[in-house]
Amino acid sequence: MSKLVKIALVTTAASLLGLPMAMGAATPDIGSLIRTGYQQLAAGSFPEAVQTLSAAVYNAPSSFAARRYLAHALVRSGDATNAAQQFTMAAQISPLEAVDESALGDAYLALQTLPEASNAYQRAIAMNPRLEVAWAGLAKTYEVAGSHDLALSICKQGIGWSADRAGGQYLAGVLDQLEQGTLAKEAKPEPTAQASAPGGGPTSRPPEVEDMSQAPRAIPSRSR
Repeated sequence: MSKLVKIALVTTAASLLGLPMAMGAATPDIGSLIRTGYQQLAAGSFPEAVQTLSAAVYNAPSSFAARRYLAHALVRSGDATNAAQQFTMAAQISPLEAVDESALGDAYLALQTLPEASNAYQRAIAMNPRLEVAWAGLAKTYEVAGSHDLALSICKQGIGWSADRAGGQYLAGVLDQLEQGTLAKEAKPEPTAQASAPGGGPTSRPPEVEDMSQAPRAIPSRSR
């Protein structure tokens, strides 16, 4: 392959990602990009965070922090497909934390891949049983799957874990929606096609097939 062809391919790849391309330009400060992207994410500027963190991943594809925060920004932006992809690739670099697994569950739930969503939420709960959003996500997953009684049970179990830390208010709201039958419709976002995020790869880890009519197997008992 000639040098000119190689340059053309690199230029095309950069333009598809929406990244600046300057021949001979200095390597960006990856730490600065990640910090800026995190600040944008925390401030709720999700499209800006996706753009900044995409640049970080493009320039440092082995950065766990860049991929992790990009995945969170993609979830918040509604790009569930690429969020799951980035979480999966981040997990190949370093283990995910409970909040990451919960957000991965959100992505799978948005994509209507319910066993994968359930598995992700259960991993989050196993790491941090007091993470309310993971309990709520697991309850929503079972409600969407048509297992209403199990969804109620999961939500109440999560409230039991969080109540001793003055928590449980968010889950109490979810439980109220479940009891009123208003949650199922809300928990069924329509999946949308999205362009590929930088650094393509598999969109999910192979899940264990789970019977969604049965109680989840991996959540901890409150007696622990």
